[in-house]
Order: sequence, then structure tokens, then C-alpha cells
Amino acid sequence: MPGFDWLGQEKILGIVACLRALQGKNGPITLPGNAERGKKLFFGKAKCSDCHMAQSKGGFIASDLSYSESNTSADQLRQVILDPVNSLPAQKRAVTVTTTDGQKYAGALRAQDNFSISIQTMDSAFHYFPKSQLASIEIGARSLMPDDYRSRLSDAEVNDLVSYLIQIGAQSPKPDQPSSDDDDE
Repeated sequence: MPGFDWLGQEKILGIVACLRALQGKNGPITLPGNAERGKKLFFGKAKCSDCHMAQSKGGFIASDLSYSESNTSADQLRQVILDPVNSLPAQKRAVTVTTTDGQKYAGALRAQDNFSISIQTMDSAFHYFPKSQLASIEIGARSLMPDDYRSRLSDAEVNDLVSYLIQIGAQSPKPDQPSSDDDDE
């Protein structure tokens, strides 16, 4: 059998998931909470939508959660919500730059090369800095995501939020997949 490396890791995992579903190995997902209450939390009390988008609504400084990975477990999502500092990779954490005149800017890294860096701050503004005008650059030192959900949300509310994220991830087509109404050529 030939290798399928040319498909890429993401497509291979998608094929494996499809084959497992056809084999009956991926049973129905049991949600830990109530997804409808989780949606209300996402767009309300938890304020996730201030930064994240879901189902074409919300902010855009953080990742679009409509396309949650199908292999992300409820426990992994809960861990990211409750402990983002230790759960998120450095590239998804805040970038803080300090200019040579002492001004600080914190936000999400949008582009970087040998000579410049661009970040998006929480007010959604984009900032471009030549590195020669910066005194320091801290990448991944902290999270933009609030780290107080453990005290702001009850365990049941976290489970509801996790259920909503799992549900929309399972329902949404992935960005590189054609929708069912696309014509075959």
C-alpha cells in the first residue's frame, strides 16, 4: 500500500475519523453539560465572544472556535478554560512589546520576521513595529485569555460551555472542507 504523506496530517486524521465512524468506533458524543446554556454563557457572562468567534458571531482577536478539533476532549477544553497559562501553546499567548521610548503594547502576534513584528491589541487595532524601534519583545509570557474562570464560573457552567464548544465543533464544516451544497465538477 502506498504512503499517503502527500495528503498532510490533518486530512489523514480526517480520513481515519471517517473510517472509524463507518466502523462504529466513534459513538455518539456525550456532552458534559447543556450546550444551549453554554451558548448563552459564551455570548454573555463568560464573555468568550469578546475575543473568540463562534458560528460567525463574536470577536476576532482569538481563534474561531466554530472549528474546534474533533479530537479535543471535554477534559482538554475544560483545562484550557480553567488554566490557559499552562494549557495554551506559546504562539497562542500574548505578545508584549516595549518601544525604545517606553510604551508597552500587548496583544496577539500577527506577523514577525527578522526586521519587524505586528500585533493586534485587545481594542482590535493592528500595530506594526520595526524591531530597531523596540527595547524588548516578550512572546508567550502570559495568556490573553482570562485566568479567573475557576472563580467566575461554577463547575456546571464550565461543563455547559464545554458542551457548547464540542457541539459547534462537531456541527461546523472544517475551513478546508467544501460545504455539502458545493457543486462537484
